[in-house]
Amino acid sequence: MNPIEKALSIKQPWAYLIAAGIKDIENRTWKTSYRGRVLIHASASAPKSIRAILNADQIDTVIKSRAYNDSDFAKVYVTGAIIGSVEIVDCVVNHTSIWAEKSLESVCPICGRKITDTKPERQWCPDCRRILDKDVNYYNPVYNWVLANPILFDEPILNVKGMLGFWNYTPEINPNEVLSTK
Repeated sequence: MNPIEKALSIKQPWAYLIAAGIKDIENRTWKTSYRGRVLIHASASAPKSIRAILNADQIDTVIKSRAYNDSDFAKVYVTGAIIGSVEIVDCVVNHTSIWAEKSLESVCPICGRKITDTKPERQWCPDCRRILDKDVNYYNPVYNWVLANPILFDEPILNVKGMLGFWNYTPEINPNEVLSTK
């Protein structure tokens, strides 16, 4: 492992499903231009039941993948740990994956042009040049980060505190492993 690696905190069971190669999309409200491998950190919170947060297609995919079974329960619900890694290979809106959250497209109520700017001070239609109602969120995209080449660690790196957004993980150095220079 490199001395410093880029990491991303994700709630369980999503973190496990990504590292196990079942979930191929990470949904975020922000766009990323980063492409490359990131460590998957299972954040401190986890739901009581995996079935309570998945839709029928997602549950069916998890069952068919056979990557999750009762013996994996401890891995699925481990929290506060780095459990694997994955490559971010693209960032799109409205991916076709069952794991992709869809963005609702908005249009200008005057001319029908699609509105894609999310900053309220810029919510005006470039075609008809009219300022739109600032109280309406015309377009709030969900970015689907396309993931590939997942790795689920055999042993998670426990007791790691995560952060929002990308963050750098630096492995703790065990003082017993440091060689003396005497």
